[in-house]
Amino acid sequence: MAMLEIKDLEVYYGMIQAIKGISFEVNEGEVIALIGANGAGKTTFLKTVAGFLQPVDGEFSLGNHTTIGYFGQHSAGIESGKTVFEHFTGIFPSLTQKDARSILGAYLFGGREAEKKVSSLSGGEKARLVLAELLQSRPNFLVLDEPTNHMDIRAKENLESAFRAYKGTILFVSHDRYFIRQIADAVLIFENQAVMYYPFGYEHYLERKKKQEVGVSIGAQIKAEEQALIAGMRAVPKGERHRLREISTESAYVD
Repeated sequence: MAMLEIKDLEVYYGMIQAIKGISFEVNEGEVIALIGANGAGKTTFLKTVAGFLQPVDGEFSLGNHTTIGYFGQHSAGIESGKTVFEHFTGIFPSLTQKDARSILGAYLFGGREAEKKVSSLSGGEKARLVLAELLQSRPNFLVLDEPTNHMDIRAKENLESAFRAYKGTILFVSHDRYFIRQIADAVLIFENQAVMYYPFGYEHYLERKKKQEVGVSIGAQIKAEEQALIAGMRAVPKGERHRLREISTESAYVD
């Protein structure tokens, strides 16, 4: 089931730059990383999907019963005189103390850590708390912009575990290669004011990047190879084409 359908979407970023012709689907349960240089429009795209910005042109639609949980670059700027435990239970009053402490412990706010004042937390700790709240609210589609910023290795590992256990769909930006490798199924490549969906995962994309021709964008190279593959498949005698159906999409593409 498609959680998000995008057709010929156009968004502006950096005041005058635009990304045009964005078309793809995000399916239920997919975890997709947005990759590309700083200033390539990734944050603008996420804000558009989350409903904070209007597209210039084109259309996108969310699937039925889709609920979005958004984490932006400024989401961790929370200030409160309450303790972590008081803050969390204030948002989720139906939780028992035992359950609340168990959940907070999973995000490294066990024991004394839960008694810290929210205002005294570091940026990474605040991000962890906000993400704990976000996951506890149980949206089925997470839209995350740099969720691991300012986090240490232990915190990232806990977050990776939480995201792997999460059954919903995730669209996220991160510059942490290890984090992307651990959780992403596919990538959206932001390059040369265009967006390309690459379904074979981050590791596969990096291998392709190594073999990239000088002066040719990876998007252009892959499109050229796709056309060559299509032409090759058309050249196969009709009687043999049924055998291609036994080969997975990725295997056919790699071959």
